[in-house]
Amino acid sequence: MLDKDLPPMWYDSLHSKYPNVFRNLKHLECGEGWHTLLDKLCSIIEGHITNEVPEELKEQIFAVQIKEKFGGLRFYMSATTPYIDGAISFAELFSFKVCTNCGASADPNASKGRWVKSLCSSCYGTHLSHK
Repeated sequence: MLDKDLPPMWYDSLHSKYPNVFRNLKHLECGEGWHTLLDKLCSIIEGHITNEVPEELKEQIFAVQIKEKFGGLRFYMSATTPYIDGAISFAELFSFKVCTNCGASADPNASKGRWVKSLCSSCYGTHLSHK
């Protein structure tokens, strides 16, 4: 888990690109390897909020928590639409195939031990050597 008081630089880039999505979110609880996945997902959500959501409802839709749990992405919103739900579901399923550390293809069976993580073979070896 990342230090909640010190957001990583890649969080700052997402926050500035997607002000509607990150309106009230101060930190991410996942690795930098999911940056591209989150960038694509937030682009879809931001576009939908900007272009499809009625003006009076726009401020009610934002991310409340983004984290890794049981090796997969969890992306929680304050309010949602079926379109946003579909985009989030796709990204959450896809996250199991992406290394949370580096973004390479992950082996969903690579994690062992107490924490389940989606890791590529290289990061898996590093993860084991740091236990």
